[in-house]
Amino acid sequence: MERDNGGRFLHGNQVARGNRGNRKPKYGNNNAMKHGLYNRYTGVLRSRGGGLSIYNNGVYLGSLPEKYYHTTETGELMIDILAVQCLVEVFGLPGSLFGEPEYVEYYE
Repeated sequence: MERDNGGRFLHGNQVARGNRGNRKPKYGNNNAMKHGLYNRYTGVLRSRGGGLSIYNNGVYLGSLPEKYYHTTETGELMIDILAVQCLVEVFGLPGSLFGEPEYVEYYE
């Protein structure tokens, strides 16, 4: 494979074209269905402006303020038990998403 001084392939190179795949799939985009493009996210994600964004089946429901959770030294997200109960009962998130409740003394 011929390359120039910068390491780029030369003009007309056929090796680096890649696989174009099936241009006319029979049942839509099966790769997107297999690999999660069409899946809908349910759970909480960190938002850019602080807080946690709440999603249920891909729909944004709101955000959880920073006073209801904290992050441990290991990177675990600890959410207040009352906030978890609200997320499960009001927003319809699955209870198994949060795991077993545990009491942790937390001082700022």
